[in-house]
Formats: sequence, structure tokens, C-alpha cells
Amino acid sequence: MRGASKNIAYSYINRASALLAGLALVPLFTRLLGPRLYGELLVIFTITMNLSLANLGIDQTLTNRVAEANATGKASLIRALLSTAFYAYTVIAAALVVLLVLCSPWVCHKFVSQDDRTAADTLLVVGTFTALALPFRTYLILLRGLGRVNEEQQIGACSVAARAVGIALALACGLKLLAIAIIHGAATLGAGLAGYLRARTLLREIDPSILRFSYNVLSSLAAPSLGFAVLQVAGAAGFGIDNLIIGYTLGPEQVTKYAVAFSLIMVGITLFSTLTGALLPSITALYAGQNVRLLTRMLSVTTRLALLYGGAGAAGLWIAGPWIVRWWAGPQIYPGDTTFGLLVLLFVTQIMIEPPWMVLVATTRHYGPAAVHVAESALNVALSVWWARTWGLPGVIAGTLVARLITSAWYIPFAAARTLHYTLARVANALAIPAVLTAGSLIAAFLFLGRDLRASAASPIMAAIVLSIFGIVFSFATFSREERRAGLNWATTFIRGR
Repeated sequence: MRGASKNIAYSYINRASALLAGLALVPLFTRLLGPRLYGELLVIFTITMNLSLANLGIDQTLTNRVAEANATGKASLIRALLSTAFYAYTVIAAALVVLLVLCSPWVCHKFVSQDDRTAADTLLVVGTFTALALPFRTYLILLRGLGRVNEEQQIGACSVAARAVGIALALACGLKLLAIAIIHGAATLGAGLAGYLRARTLLREIDPSILRFSYNVLSSLAAPSLGFAVLQVAGAAGFGIDNLIIGYTLGPEQVTKYAVAFSLIMVGITLFSTLTGALLPSITALYAGQNVRLLTRMLSVTTRLALLYGGAGAAGLWIAGPWIVRWWAGPQIYPGDTTFGLLVLLFVTQIMIEPPWMVLVATTRHYGPAAVHVAESALNVALSVWWARTWGLPGVIAGTLVARLITSAWYIPFAAARTLHYTLARVANALAIPAVLTAGSLIAAFLFLGRDLRASAASPIMAAIVLSIFGIVFSFATFSREERRAGLNWATTFIRGR
């Protein structure tokens, strides 16, 4: 588990750099670009981030296959996997560039701006860099599959820092969308190149070779990758198209209001998903070794951590979030209590899904969730478009939340429990007390903390007090003495960096 702890530590370092960069850049964007241009940029970034769907789900399958091959000492298979994926990504990247050249003007006219001609050029630049980086992602995946998540995360942190500094300087010099696009795209491509250079020092003959390309290997990646691809599309529909819907129906200024508040919620989600993401290689290895007992224990602990984190995080966001958004991005950027409250509920829902989702992804048992996510995505798009026209911003997030509660919010925990042969009675017995504590903290925060308190500068202090009390009560009520001691020892080691 020492390797897993190191991976977790560096994953948090990378996430922390990304979060700090976002915290620093948002007020610069809202003040130096303005709500409209920043909204256009957000929609463009949403479109280009969804270009990652073109990897057809190979990323996660490749990670699992490399981890399995490394565990059994099959270096030749790793090389075949890398060359096959590299050339498959190269073909996909070329197709993406052609598509961007042909479609960027039309896409920007529909979703970004009807009168800003630089928007299409911005989309083309960011998208082209994203496509060029796609083949080199193979080597970042290699680092993750070899259990060197810490090195992959170091590269990511350096890329984020370079991007943030470059964009801040561009904004300070009065540069606009196109310059930001070049800086953002170059940092993305640079991370892939750095992964390639690091991979060359770990394995010999790691350069992509057409002679090692294998249709059999590609076929072995295709079936599970298709399931992951469906999940990626569903995830994009669940979290990645709200900006497009808002830009299309309400205009780019409303995108800024929604996205800034949503980014604060995503900060909280990312802090927890970083933990589960860093544990994936370890879980894959445990499952390959049929160590179901340790897997079950890990799921139990992470689920209770999710309840602790979800309850404390939601209360803290509801209490201090409105003041933070107004201070951070400007008073006119806060989207209103209804929208923000629905975002907080989505935060709790997503946190609770993370531990069982971690098990399903790491064990490649994701086909059932993929089908459920398809239904969720279709329902989310339909509800969000419909309710956005009826209720504005609250309707967009309400569509996302309702679609998730009806579908994957219950199915993913059920599927993970079935994978580990966990009965529903056993789950209910283990989680009854922590679930009641989490629900109680949410009800108390929503009912008894008024708008005046949450709008004041004292709200972060109140949030810290509430979180501390809840954390102490929850920890002593739901974790054993041994678990608390192990958690304290891990935290001490993490802080010391050992």
C-alpha cells in the first residue's frame, strides 16, 4: 500500500495545482475578459474537452491491460499495447483535425457567438492542439498502468502551472481568446511529450513501431473500450454539455454565472475523486489476485469516507459558498440560491457514487452502468433543454440532478455490491448510522442557516465550526479505533511527504 499512498499524495499535489490555478484565473477572466467573452471561452473549452471522447474509451482499458501485463512480467505485451494504441490515436487525431477545419465556424455560430469571428479560430486552435496531444497520452497512460501515478501527476501539475502562468500573463497584457487558446493547447501537448520522454527511461524499445501494431491487440481493447466509451459519452452528457445548453438557450453571459458556481462544486468533487482515481491500479491488482476480502474492506472504508466528506462538504458549500463566489468572481456572478442549492445536492450525489464507481471501473465491470448512463444522458439532455427554457439556470441543473437520481445514483452502488457479493442487508447494516448523520447535517444546514448569515464575511468561520463538529461526531460514531489510528498515521505520513 506504500505505492498507493505515494500515488494518492502526488495525485493531490496535481489536483491542488489545478485548483489553485483555477482559483487564481477565474477572477482574472471575469474582470479582464468580462462575463460575455469568458462565457464564450468556457463554451469553447467545453467543446474541446469533449473531443477526448474520440479516444473511444481506450484510455481506461489500456491502463488496466498495462497494469495486468506489468503484474505478470509481460514487457513485450506492454510494447504491443502501446504501439497499437499510439497508431490508433494518430488516426483518430487526424480525423479530428479535418472535422475541426470543416465544422468550427458552424459550431461556434450555433453555440458560442453569432458575431464573434475569432471564436471559430479559437476553437480550431485549442481543438488541434488537443488532437495532436492524443497519441502522446499513450505514455501518460503507461505511467499510470505501471503504478507510477505519482510521475503522471507530477507532469500534470507542471503542465497546469505553465498554463496558468502563461494565461495570466496574456490577460495582463490585454490579449484575448486566441492567445489563451494557443497557451492552453501548447500546455496540453507539452504534457503528452513529457510523458513520452519519461516513458523512454523506464522501458527499452518504447518508441511506437508499426511492426508492433497488432489487430489482435486492438480487438482485445475494443470490447471493454466500447463500454468505457459509452460511459464517457454519458458522463459528458451528464456534466459536460450544460455550458452548451446554456450558451444555446440563454446566452454566453449566463454560462459564466453557471460555470463559476459549478467549478466551485467541482473543486469539492475533484478532491474526493482524486483519492478514488489514485486507488484504481491497486484495486485492479487486488481483483486480479482475487483478494475480494480486502476489496470489500476498501469499499466499506471509502464509502464511509464519502458520507463524511459529502455531508461536511455540502454543509460547508451551502454556508460559505455564496460569499466565496461573490468575493472570488464578483457579486454579479452568483447564480442565485436555487441554482446553487441544486448544485450542492448534485455534489452529494456524485460523492456517494465515487467509491462503488471506483470498483466497477477497476474491475472492468462497467457494461451495466454504461447502459444505465445512456438512459441517464438522454434524460438529462431532454430535461435540461426543456427546463432551461422554462426556469432558466435552475432548470439546467435540476435536469442533471433528477436524471442522475432516477438512474445511476442507485444502480452504480447496487452493481458494485453485486460484484463483491455484498448483500443489501449487509450494506444497510454497515451504512445506517453514517447515512443518518450525513442526512441530518444536510437538513440542518438547509433549514436553519439563513441567507443573511451565508452572505456575510463570517460565513467561512461558521462553515469551519460546523464542519469540525460534524467531522468529530461522524468519525467517532462510524470508524473503529483501529481505522481512526490508521487514518491518522496515513495523514501524518502524507503531510511529511514520506
